[in-house]
Amino acid sequence: MEVKSNGDLVIAGSQIGTSSSNYSIKSGQSFDGFDFAEIFECDMPYDAGTVVCPHEILDVMTLCTHENCFAASVISGNPAFIFGGAYPESDLLLPVTLVGRINVKTSVPIAKRTMVVSDGKGGVLPVNKQENGYVIGIALNEAVSGQVGILLRSMRAESKP
Repeated sequence: MEVKSNGDLVIAGSQIGTSSSNYSIKSGQSFDGFDFAEIFECDMPYDAGTVVCPHEILDVMTLCTHENCFAASVISGNPAFIFGGAYPESDLLLPVTLVGRINVKTSVPIAKRTMVVSDGKGGVLPVNKQENGYVIGIALNEAVSGQVGILLRSMRAESKP
């Protein structure tokens, strides 16, 4: 990452320029190149935006079948940075996002600024206000065409009495 003297911010060769303090995010926009990932071995090739977690027996990542999973993360389509080196040449070694902006699969409507959790089917759903949850991130826009853009950062949501 580089900050230039004219105010431009360069991240992995992509420039983000703004003359105001606002940054707009549109529903359905691509977030390729806005996340930090690490390469993990998976039990099968997964599409970008699929929610995965560590397999319960094998030393691989697998489709997350746990609703509200504490270990859930997301397959990246095109990470900005990959920890540990270059992108490997294997269908089973995939980039798993650790933090950043990424599109994630969903089958339910999700509103902007909603905390999301794993849905147990490889996607996300909104956390209910009356429940505790292992939040994957915060929706940056409304769900469009089966995906929602989220700011991926794990946290715990607790309902207030």
